Amino acid sequence: MCQGDLRGRYTFISDSGNSVNDYFLMSVNLFESAADKCKLNVLERIESDHMPVELALNVKRCMPNAIMNEAGCMVDEFVVKYCWKTECAAAFSSLMNSGDVQYELVNAAALIETDVNAALNKFNDVIKQQAECMKKRISMGGKSLQREWFDHECQTARSHVRKMLHKCRKSKDVIDKNIYCIARREYKYLIVRKKKSYNAGLIADLSNSVKSQKLFWETMKKLSRRKTQPRHNITLDDWFQHFKNVLEKDTHVAIVDVVDGAVDENADVNDEGNDEDVVEHVLDRPISKEEVTLAIRKLKNGKSAGPDGLIGELFKHSGEAVVMFLVRLFNVLFDSGFYPDNWKESIILPLFKKGQINDTNNYRGISLCDVSSKLYSSIINNRLQEWISIKLMILLVNIKLDLKKIIQQLTISLHSWRPFRNSLQITENCM
Repeated sequence: MCQGDLRGRYTFISDSGNSVNDYFLMSVNLFESAADKCKLNVLERIESDHMPVELALNVKRCMPNAIMNEAGCMVDEFVVKYCWKTECAAAFSSLMNSGDVQYELVNAAALIETDVNAALNKFNDVIKQQAECMKKRISMGGKSLQREWFDHECQTARSHVRKMLHKCRKSKDVIDKNIYCIARREYKYLIVRKKKSYNAGLIADLSNSVKSQKLFWETMKKLSRRKTQPRHNITLDDWFQHFKNVLEKDTHVAIVDVVDGAVDENADVNDEGNDEDVVEHVLDRPISKEEVTLAIRKLKNGKSAGPDGLIGELFKHSGEAVVMFLVRLFNVLFDSGFYPDNWKESIILPLFKKGQINDTNNYRGISLCDVSSKLYSSIINNRLQEWISIKLMILLVNIKLDLKKIIQQLTISLHSWRPFRNSLQITENCM
């Protein structure tokens, strides 16, 4: 099976010696049906003294938990996302403030008046190109494939051990084998030391996170190493029908003027021209740089990305050119009433609550939108809140004036009322 002693590969390598004493067990029917399509390999692994034996069969088979693409082919169960890394923040900010990137953003801004969708796509591509250092492989279950304690030192040591193993297997020399065993032993000690240091840091963070609930539960989640939720058997059609029924329940919204007639038309403060000035000043003014900067500053950290794949931290560290692009984009959208095609889509993330895992009613849908659309909505929302505050202030002033008139009329009526006038006379006589 290993083609003799000269061409074979060791399946066990340690300080005490080497051996080829492993077996690969499989059914006779499977071996006969795929004898001409199988390939036996001894893999190079450094985690143990034993090397795993792999038999590759060229057989088409549908796996129960496999993820299929549109062509019906099985794909890997992980995705690449942009995750904020503090150690890469300075490098990312430097790239975004470089002359080449600012030139690309100016070219993207020049497309806004003619093609908003193309300008927005170019803008997103520019940020993604500079955020390559922020990419991270995430498994479909939500657990990162890269361990947090596995830093650059561990990666360098692992590469060195793999090179020594490859050299040892190729030369079959005793000296190369001893060098490999020493390098592997040092690598294992390094892994143990990194794990202990990481766990000690988590315990220290847990002690210092008494006043922060978010940090406390994040640390507890890392310490518990909780397994991912079991897979459900809900199909895409079931999800589509469920969220369609949920989102179509409240499609008809009636707006009722609850303050109609409550404002005194004769009061100076309720002059019609003043209302128009308020609307013009608060709602219809051009979107300013300060509004965009404030909206970016209010973005929360650690939030999932939308369909564009970008996260809020990238906007916070992008610099002046990104702000000016967004100011120009938002003003064009505000004046024209156009809404980009990318903003019309969102990712609905079903969040399991409790109960049966295969019941769609036990999930709460969370919509993940593009960050740029969040910024635009935040600016509009801030203006509406400011406008409502001014209108409520005007309304309260009018109510106060009306109450003053009511009190005056009530006082006059009480003075003209005989029992009240007699009670005043009795009070005066007693005094």
